[in-house]
Amino acid sequence: MPDKLLKRLELCKTMGRIDIAGHAVVLAYDETAPKPYLIFHVHETTGLVSEHDDYLQTLKNYVMYNRYILGKYEPAPPDAWVFPDGEREKVYEYTILSGITVDGIRHVLGVDPNAEYPYFVSECAPHPILGDYAYTNALGFDSYMEALAEHCDRLSDGVEKSLAIRQERGITGTLYLGDCIPNSKYGSYKGELVVIRADVLQHDKRTDDHQLIYATHRNGCNPQARGQAVYCIDVYDGKQMRYERYDVLGIIRPEAIPAWAEPKIAEIKARQLEKQYDNPAR
Repeated sequence: MPDKLLKRLELCKTMGRIDIAGHAVVLAYDETAPKPYLIFHVHETTGLVSEHDDYLQTLKNYVMYNRYILGKYEPAPPDAWVFPDGEREKVYEYTILSGITVDGIRHVLGVDPNAEYPYFVSECAPHPILGDYAYTNALGFDSYMEALAEHCDRLSDGVEKSLAIRQERGITGTLYLGDCIPNSKYGSYKGELVVIRADVLQHDKRTDDHQLIYATHRNGCNPQARGQAVYCIDVYDGKQMRYERYDVLGIIRPEAIPAWAEPKIAEIKARQLEKQYDNPAR
């Protein structure tokens, strides 16, 4: 890999990497860059990098890169997989080669040279009741090429599903500090529409439908309180949520409220008013 490209990659967090026939395609994240999502394509002493500002579109291109190489070459794994201790995550006895989250599901590709099926593809998501993570829809493969193809297919399906949800919801993009009332982060959040910082959300959920919440109660709503918990309602789907005060950018400016949110906000405020009448303060 060229030195300049290697130095750039060292500054990033690697989110996924696929090695095919001497090629390495790396999905990376650089939180300091204007366009934080990057795809590195390296072959022997040459390489290139593309920069993107949207996670899902980046992931779509990442899958396209890998499918192109899969179709052009006869993929062959290294003669032996060698991983220094502590450098790679393990699931069961499989060392994870790629683990990428999309639509709330983490898709993993792993290898265990000693297993009956040395290549492993699975999905990982939190258990709806227990909360811990469980691996499901696992498949084992003899062929590295077939495992890679299955991994890419699952990522592609997740990307297309997420993009369709965005279109259906009428998502306008990501909310930033400039979309908030100046200095509102120092005031009370109770009964206000506040914006969650994008960087505390999963990469595929850093959009206004996941950021906009209606703060209801708990100590974190009060800037003078010792507690940090902010109990709230997700504006888009109405779910009860909890964040910490430091997860909040501030109160959204009225003119920055997305069009899709207006009727949902009215519904939330009406329900909150009903609760006040049903449970008057004593």
